[in-house]
Amino acid sequence: MGVLLYRVDDRLIHGQVVVGWGRFLKINSILVCSERVADDELARTMMEMGAPADVKVEVLRPKEAAAKLNRDAFAERDAIVLFETPADALYLLNMNVKIEKLNIGGMHFRPGKRQIMESVSVDKEDCRALHELSARNVEVYFQMVPQARPVEIISKLPCDL
Repeated sequence: MGVLLYRVDDRLIHGQVVVGWGRFLKINSILVCSERVADDELARTMMEMGAPADVKVEVLRPKEAAAKLNRDAFAERDAIVLFETPADALYLLNMNVKIEKLNIGGMHFRPGKRQIMESVSVDKEDCRALHELSARNVEVYFQMVPQARPVEIISKLPCDL
C-alpha cells in the first residue's frame, strides 16, 4: 500500500492512466501534483471527472503534495502520483519525498522540445531534471502501459539542447 507509481504524463488523468495503470495496480487514489491545475478550477474539475467514482482524486500544488506525502498520508491508500513535468518530480525529491522509480508516460511535442522517442519530447529543463533525478538514484524509465516493456530513457536524452 502507499504510492504504487510516480508518473510524468503531461495529460495527467486519461485512459492510459485510469484504465491501464489504475486497473493494473488496483488503485483507489490519484494525486495530481501540479501548480497549474491546482490554480485552475475547470482543469481541477476535469481531473476529478476523468477518474472512476471509486478513485479519490486530489489536486495539490507541489509544496502541498510534498508535505502530504512526507506525512505518509497515502500509507493506507493504493495511489498513483502524477506530474506534468519532470521538474515537479524533482521538486518533490528535493522536499525529501522518497521516489525510487519514475515512470515517464506522454511528454508531447511543443515548440522548443525535441522528440526522443514515440510520445516523449523534451526541452532543456526536462533534460536537466531527468538527469538530476537519475543522478540521485531514481530509476527513470519510459513505459506507456503496464503490458509494455520498460525502456531506460536517460541515455536517449539529447546533450545539445
